Amino acid sequence: LSVFMDPLVMSGLIAVLVSAIFWMAAMTKLEVSYAYPFVTAGLTALTFVGGVMILGESISPAKVAGLLIIAIGILGLPSLY
Repeated sequence: LSVFMDPLVMSGLIAVLVSAIFWMAAMTKLEVSYAYPFVTAGLTALTFVGGVMILGESISPAKVAGLLIIAIGILGLPSLY
């Protein structure tokens, strides 16, 4: 039980709860085929930024190019609807 009181575990649990609430709210307003790419792109970007800022990972041209390709694809998605 004490493991759940750890600040990192508690913040992770809160983040999961908040993300689930936002996902459910998005599903009431948007189609899955429209919302899901935004969610996955956001998670990819957050993982990249978190890796660089928190874990000290390197920034390579390939990683930046990958993020840009994803962003371009996401920005073009609204024109399909």
